[in-house]
Amino acid sequence: MPTLPAFQERPEHFPQHVLRETGTLRLRDDVLQDRRRVEGITIDGPTTKDIDDAIFLERTEKGYRITVSIADVTSLVSKDSYVDTEALSRLLTRYHRNHTVPMLPRKLSEDALSLVPRQDRPAISVTVELGPDLAIVATNIEETVLHSTKQFNYYEADRAIGDEQHAHHALLSDCDHLARRLLAKRRERGALALYDFRKMLMTTEEGQLQPIKKSQAYRANVVVQEFMVLANEAVARFCAEHDVPLLYRNQQANTVAPQRTIIVEQIDNILRHPEGFNLQTEQAKLTMWFRRAEYGPNVEGHYALNVPAYTHFTSPLRRYPDIVDHRIIKAHLREEAPPYNLEELTAIAQYINAGVRGIIDAREEQYKERDRNTMRSVLVQDTIRKLPEAEFQRALERAAKEGLWSTAFEEEVLSRFDTLRPVDLYYILLVAPTTEQWAALKQHVRNALARRPHDAIQVLTLAGQSGREWRLPEFEVQDLAGSFAARTIVEIERKLLSTATFAVAGTKKDAKSLAAHSFVTGYLDNTLVPPEQTRMPKELQVQHITKSAAPPEENVIGQLHELCQARKWPAPVLDASNAGGPSHAPTFTGTAKISIGGKEYASGNCSAATKHDAKKLAAQELLRVLRTLPPPQQQEDPATRSTTAASSEVLQENAIGKLHELCQKRRWKNPWIDAEQTGGQANIPVFTGLAIVTIGGTEYSSDECNGGTKQDAKQLAAQNLLHKLKEWKL
Repeated sequence: MPTLPAFQERPEHFPQHVLRETGTLRLRDDVLQDRRRVEGITIDGPTTKDIDDAIFLERTEKGYRITVSIADVTSLVSKDSYVDTEALSRLLTRYHRNHTVPMLPRKLSEDALSLVPRQDRPAISVTVELGPDLAIVATNIEETVLHSTKQFNYYEADRAIGDEQHAHHALLSDCDHLARRLLAKRRERGALALYDFRKMLMTTEEGQLQPIKKSQAYRANVVVQEFMVLANEAVARFCAEHDVPLLYRNQQANTVAPQRTIIVEQIDNILRHPEGFNLQTEQAKLTMWFRRAEYGPNVEGHYALNVPAYTHFTSPLRRYPDIVDHRIIKAHLREEAPPYNLEELTAIAQYINAGVRGIIDAREEQYKERDRNTMRSVLVQDTIRKLPEAEFQRALERAAKEGLWSTAFEEEVLSRFDTLRPVDLYYILLVAPTTEQWAALKQHVRNALARRPHDAIQVLTLAGQSGREWRLPEFEVQDLAGSFAARTIVEIERKLLSTATFAVAGTKKDAKSLAAHSFVTGYLDNTLVPPEQTRMPKELQVQHITKSAAPPEENVIGQLHELCQARKWPAPVLDASNAGGPSHAPTFTGTAKISIGGKEYASGNCSAATKHDAKKLAAQELLRVLRTLPPPQQQEDPATRSTTAASSEVLQENAIGKLHELCQKRRWKNPWIDAEQTGGQANIPVFTGLAIVTIGGTEYSSDECNGGTKQDAKQLAAQNLLHKLKEWKL
C-alpha cells in the first residue's frame, strides 16, 4: 500500500512512467470474443467524455428487467500496475469549475474504456429482475461487450421522453415511469430520498439536502440516479448472499439522531412549508445526525438509503473503490482466488476512507476560510445591513465562531431580533466569546430567553449536537400531585452538571422548559452543581409560561390569508406595536381584523416578545373565529348551467374525495388540486383544472381538464389523475 499523501491539488498531468505504461495498453481480441454482446444507451452531461454506465430496460410478464452495464476498467488496468497505483493515490476524479483532474489517464477514461456510442467496449453488466411490486426478484452479473446505440445528454433524453415520434421514446418513457416508481418505493420503505422539481430540492446518497442545480433539473437525472442506486444495491445484496468480501458502503446514524420517521416527517414538512425553511440550518442538523458513509469489508447497512447492504460499483472511471469491487466480482464469476485477502481489503478501505476524509475536510476548510474572509470584510465595511436573511444568519454564525464584532453588527442583530432562530440564540449565548464587546448581545438574548424558555431546550440540544464537549441534555421530572418539578442534567467536558434547584411548573412541558432555561443561565453564571447537589426549592412556587411565550409554530398568517382568498373575503389587516418594557426586552401587542359583509371581526390584544410572534398569535385567534363562519353561498349563473350539466354527467362520483381517500389509504401526501379561468366569456367561462400527487418526492399530474365551473374543472382533473394512477399501477 502506498503512503497516503498529504492533501494537495493533484496535477492534471500524469507522471511519465504512468503515461508510458498507458501507451502500451491494448484490448486483446480474446478479452471480447467470449463475452455476450449487450446493448444500451448512455445519459450524461453535455460535456462528459468519461462515460462509464449504460442502461437498458425491458418489460416482462411480471415486471421489468433492467440492465446496467458498467465500463470494465480492470480489463486493461492490472492490479498494482503503475496506472493502478496512480489511480489509488488519486482516489477519484476531481471536478473543478474550469478543469477536471482525472483519476485515470484520459486515453483510458475518455477513449479506450469510455462507453462511447457505436463502439464495442468491455463491460460488466448487472441485470436485475423486478417483480410487480418492484422488489428485486433476481440479479445476474456477467462480463459482457457493451454496444452503446445512442449517447444522450440530459436535455436530449428529456425531449425524447416527451416526443412520441422519437426513435427512443418508448424506452426512455418506460425508464422515466419506472424511475419515478423506484424513487417513490424507496421513500415508502423509509429511505431519505427526495427529488422535488417544484421546490428544486433533492437529497444526496447520504441523505443530505441540497438544491437542484440547473444541470440536474431533468427527469433523465432521476432515471440515471435510480438505476444506479438499484444496481449498486443489487450487487451488494448479491455479494452478501454469496459471502463475497467487498468494499461495502456503510453509513450509520449518530446517537443524537431522532427516529427515522421523525426525520422523514421533517423533510416532508420542508416541502409543505418552504417559507419557514432554511437550507443551511437543515443541512447542519442532518450533518449532526448522520455519520459520513465509509467503505469497509463487512456489511453494516446504509442509514440514509435504509438498505442492509450497499456498495459502489457504477463509476470505475471516476472512483477507485469501484475498481476494487470489479476485481473481486470478476474473480468470483470466474471462480478464481480473491484478488485481496481480508487484511488487504481492510487496509484499502481504511486508506480510501482517510483519503476521502482528507479531500472533503480540505475542501470544507477552503470554503470556511473563504467564508471567514468574506464575513470579516462584511463586518468591517458595515455592509451587514444589506444582507438577506439567509446570508445574515451565516454571518452571525461566523461572527460568533470567530469572535468577530462591530457596532454595525450588534445594531443589526438587535434590529432583526424578531427573526432570530433558536440556533442563532445558541451561537450568541454558548459559542460567541465572553468578551466585553459581546456582553450586551448576550444579555439581550438572556432576557429574551427568560420570556421564551421553550427555546432553551433547543439551545441545549444544539449544544449537545455540536460535536463540542457537550452531551445531549437529560431531564428528570417529578410529579408533585398538581404540579411538576424538573431539572436538566448535561455532561460537559466529561463532568455531569445540573442546576442548584428544581424548576416547578403546572405541566411537565413547562417544567422541562424552565429547567432548561435555568441550566443555560446557570452555565453562563457559573452556578451549576453536580447532580447530587440539586435541591427541591424550599417554597414550591409554581411558575406558569404565558401564552405569549409560545407562539404557534405553523404558518398561521399564511393560513389566514389562504382562507380569506378561498372565501373571497378582503385581505385581513395585521399590526403589532411596542407595548412597553425596557429597551433590551420590549413587549409587543398584536392585532388582526377583517371586515366581511359590513361586519368587523377582530382578535384581542395578543402580547409577545417580538412583533412577528405577536402578529402570529393575533392571526391564530382571528383564524379560530373565521373558521366558525359558514362559507359564502355560490350563486350559479343560469347561463353557465348548460356547460356545467355537460360535465356533471361525468362527475356523479366525488373524484376529489376519492383521490383524497386514496392518498390517505396509501399514506401519500394530500393531493394538490386547483383550477383557474382560461377562456370563455364573462357569462360562460371555461376553467382549466390540474391535479398533482407527490409520491416519494416525485410528482404525478393529471392532464389539463376543462369545465364550466372551477369545481367541475377540479373534479375532472382529480378523476383524470385517478385513472392515470390506476393505469400506472401506483
